[in-house]
Amino acid sequence: MFSRYYQSELAYLRDMGREFGLRHPGLAEALTERGTDPDVERLLEGFAFLAARIRERTEAAVPELAEPLAELIAPHTLRGIPAATILELEPRAGALRARHEIKAGAIYGSRAVQGTACPFQTRADVALTPARIEVTRLDEMRADAPEIVARIRIPEAARDAVLGPAPLRLFLHGTHALATTLLLWIARHLDQISIRLAPGDEIHLGASAARLPALDGTIGDLWPWPETAPIGPRLAAEYFTFPEKFFFVDVHGLERVPSARARETLELVFRFRKPPALPERLPTDALRLHCVPAINLFTTSAEPIRRAPLREELHLRASGLAPHQAEVHTVDRVIGRRMRRGGEIHYGALSLFDHGRGGAHDAFFTLRRRRSPLDGGLDAYLLLGDDGAPDDGLVDETVSVEMTCTSRLLASELRAGDVGAPLPASPTLATARNVSRVSKPIPAALGTELQWRLLGYLASTHRSLASPDALRSLLSSFNVPELVDVHIERANSLRLEGIREVRAHAATRAHRGAVVRGVETRVELEESRFSGPGDAFLFGCALDRLLSAEVPINAFCALSVGLHPSMKELTWTPRTGTQSIL
Repeated sequence: MFSRYYQSELAYLRDMGREFGLRHPGLAEALTERGTDPDVERLLEGFAFLAARIRERTEAAVPELAEPLAELIAPHTLRGIPAATILELEPRAGALRARHEIKAGAIYGSRAVQGTACPFQTRADVALTPARIEVTRLDEMRADAPEIVARIRIPEAARDAVLGPAPLRLFLHGTHALATTLLLWIARHLDQISIRLAPGDEIHLGASAARLPALDGTIGDLWPWPETAPIGPRLAAEYFTFPEKFFFVDVHGLERVPSARARETLELVFRFRKPPALPERLPTDALRLHCVPAINLFTTSAEPIRRAPLREELHLRASGLAPHQAEVHTVDRVIGRRMRRGGEIHYGALSLFDHGRGGAHDAFFTLRRRRSPLDGGLDAYLLLGDDGAPDDGLVDETVSVEMTCTSRLLASELRAGDVGAPLPASPTLATARNVSRVSKPIPAALGTELQWRLLGYLASTHRSLASPDALRSLLSSFNVPELVDVHIERANSLRLEGIREVRAHAATRAHRGAVVRGVETRVELEESRFSGPGDAFLFGCALDRLLSAEVPINAFCALSVGLHPSMKELTWTPRTGTQSIL
């Protein structure tokens, strides 16, 4: 946008300046002449640059009113979405003989992009064990009761560590259609999970031993979610941007296997009952161990900033990095050190209202983002406020800022296999490699886009969702990949078009001896708009969490989904509302 303003102002200066000079030779005769002096050209271009900046700020006056409003009531609309991927950790040979947990936040690098490695941090704990899956196969001896069998090799010295009370986490690896269908198999058609020690020697764990950690909260937020933001949109945003987060299964109950009976190789058997057909052949690596979601975020400090009179906005630049290598995602801490009276000033975020409590909390900061005229990324500017500042506005202060950043637009060039390079802070017990795509980073909304997103969110909180158009409108606000990835956006748009009908009515149910009122919602989906029944199931899971967030905490939400034209029904357990009344 800035480039367009600049070209427009420069063309106006040259073309209309000549016309003005011809009509008013006494005022601007010099504008009629075409010169070749480079200094004059530099001067004209400088004026055009300044005029473009003024025009940009003038036209941005209204959007700047929307930004602080969004910061207070819907701060998630102001956050960009970092690039994400799935990392697979491989224990180093001989380095691990027992269970070892790598906590969330482990950092790995990527291949160099324009001379820079993009850091990725894990978003969940990973339990490393010496176990490995040798092969996964599909056994269809009975058409209505197929089995998925994973052959697992466990060294004798590590059996107690693997066959313990902690769950075994599996990642469903494959295309979106295959992974979602497998997810549906496990969630709705699982009949039994068994550990096969030898032919005819099985230990049954039960169908309830399988759980979906991304849906029950065991795997937390894919990216940091603002404290004051509503929780309902989070899962829907994750579904539309990176559904691979949901392709995890935890298997519990392995402690039922006596170590004395276990062998070096055993089989984990999933037995199903009348599942839908798989969309493609099951690959031998469909189940993987030691996988975890990871996103392109890293913590760093900004270059120290010296406050100057009449300088309201402080440009934040990551220390030691070029502008194209880092983009501010969040500001975590702001400290000012003043020379006149000494001491430190701790600034709190304006949206948290800490500054109104008196004392040190009277100092606050706000963050403003602007589109960079250089590369199309977002530049961040800090605005500080302090009731204790001198009346003359002359503050001799150095500001230090700690922040979380992304690698700007660099991560958009990464592919499967590009992430996992060791960094100085990376765990040393395992190597890493990403086994999924790397989603493209999505910039924060600005200007008109932010206004529409904010208006859409506010409208959804004041009108019923019991119509296809209303529900489509709400969900489309989370379809942000349209900004960077046309293929993902198109697939999401088809899913939204697949909403045929929405019906909702009040209902009353008994819950723990009390009568509870709630809403029962039925959504009918067009199957042809989805890659398969598993895709529709995962869509329903995201919808179930979103609708429960629209229901008060003292009520319930019950969702059912009908698929057309197969007439299959998917239902979810009634869920207590999560919308706070305060």
